[in-house]
Amino acid sequence: MFIRSAGPVAYWRPAQGERHALSPEQRPYPGQAREALCGLRLTVTEPTDCDWFAETCSDCLVRAKALRDAREQA
Repeated sequence: MFIRSAGPVAYWRPAQGERHALSPEQRPYPGQAREALCGLRLTVTEPTDCDWFAETCSDCLVRAKALRDAREQA
């Protein structure tokens, strides 16, 4: 059996008290201005260990799941 990795469905980064999903086409680097899947414009920061405990943006989660499902069906 051959297992192929298509890479991440989204990159998750903290902003405004939540974890937001970023498009997987470009890896996020600190200082970049990006748009989250929910439409929030943010500047990518280096996440701390505590940032990963923040709530997940519900809009980003819905969109990330849709990207995952579309990938699985392709």
